[in-house]
Amino acid sequence: MKLIRNLFFLILVFVCFYTVACSDSKSSDQDAPLFAIYLLLDESVSAFDLRQDSIEDISISNSIVITEEDIISYGWSEHEILLSENASSRIKALNIEEKEALPFIVVAGNERIYIGSFWSPYSSYAPPFPTISSWLPRDSRLWIHSGTDSAYGDDVRNDNRVYQVLEKAGILIQ
Repeated sequence: MKLIRNLFFLILVFVCFYTVACSDSKSSDQDAPLFAIYLLLDESVSAFDLRQDSIEDISISNSIVITEEDIISYGWSEHEILLSENASSRIKALNIEEKEALPFIVVAGNERIYIGSFWSPYSSYAPPFPTISSWLPRDSRLWIHSGTDSAYGDDVRNDNRVYQVLEKAGILIQ
């Protein structure tokens, strides 16, 4: 009887250690944002340079510009984002308006969805990829504009994976 009790105790300890070890290995996925906009690791690269590259081969920085935690609401029909004051201040601190463009990658649920760029509203050129104006109005709203490529095919902003994570985060507005 004592042998059975000791064996049971040993199995219980093993199961506990195994459970803890497995849960730690998954914590990085659980901590990953549902929705994120990342800048590139190499800021000297333009979004035009990236159009021919596989999105998976592009090196992104570890710092995230925007996550679902920064978004108060996301209006799907116009791709209008209302940001928290903290996120708005963080974007303004990037001094994007001093650059002609600053590429980003939109990620939904750990999947890279599309390449876009913060873009000067004073530019006379209409880029083919999605853009976010490089200045923010006072109320911290921004829009992800479609780019000219969407006139010839699918609008990459309307990817269902993005829709699903925004809905899951409870910030999606039709």
